[in-house]
Amino acid sequence: MRNINNKHIGLEIDKRLHFKFKYICEYDGRSINKELIFLIRRYVEEFENKHGVIKYEDISKNDSSNIANR
Repeated sequence: MRNINNKHIGLEIDKRLHFKFKYICEYDGRSINKELIFLIRRYVEEFENKHGVIKYEDISKNDSSNIANR
C-alpha cells in the first residue's frame, strides 16, 4: 500500500531503455522503484557535497520554480 506521506512521480520511458533499466535492477536485486530511489539519493548526496546541504525548510517555503534562479 502506498504511503500517503510520500510523493508520487510518473515517468514515461521508451521500451528499450525500460528493458535495460529493468535488467540492471534485477541484477542489483532491486525493484525499479527501489533502484530509482537509490539513484536519486546518490545524486542528491553528490549535489549536496558539491553545493552544500539543501534544507527541507528552504524548499517547502519557496515555489520550486524559483530554485533554478538562485
